[in-house]
Amino acid sequence: MKDLREWIAACEREGELKRVKAEVDWNLELSHIAKLNEERRGPALLFENVKDYTIPVLTSAFTTERRLAITLDLEPGTSMCEMARWWMKAVTEGGLIKPKEVPSGPVTEVILREDQI
Repeated sequence: MKDLREWIAACEREGELKRVKAEVDWNLELSHIAKLNEERRGPALLFENVKDYTIPVLTSAFTTERRLAITLDLEPGTSMCEMARWWMKAVTEGGLIKPKEVPSGPVTEVILREDQI
């Protein structure tokens, strides 16, 4: 995965992410919804309208083997044992991408929409 946007798109394609557009309160409500969702092994949740916040909140990103496989860019049906083997091989054979420091990136962008200009 190149970035979080790519991961979100991959999870949406696989039915592993649900966008929550209704306003939710960050204090207790959001965490309670996330907890109930995880107990039911539901999809990752992207809360897009968190009260008093301007950025979305992602929960339950890695709570299932299926999403973990998507994160590692493996087939969604890959077992935990196979993922562990893949990880050990990547770590020991240098297959992981080394971090690269950059002065800026999408995470630092401030995007103004039409009604904010």
